[in-house]
Amino acid sequence: MRTIINDYARGDRTRMVLKALLYFAVVVTIGVPGTSAFAGEILVLAAAYARFPGAAAVTALVVIIAAVYGLGLL
Repeated sequence: MRTIINDYARGDRTRMVLKALLYFAVVVTIGVPGTSAFAGEILVLAAAYARFPGAAAVTALVVIIAAVYGLGLL
């Protein structure tokens, strides 16, 4: 009986590690301020807005939708 409880405890630790990795991946992917992805997104959107404002607006909307979806995973 004691072995089964230890197996569950081991699985719980693994689940916590995987959740932390998922959290890290989502934060990096959505471009939270302070990460390199955020700087890249802002620079690309600023450059695109100067030449193609419509495409930049659509891209900004897609970035926002992706962020909402990513946060929904957590």
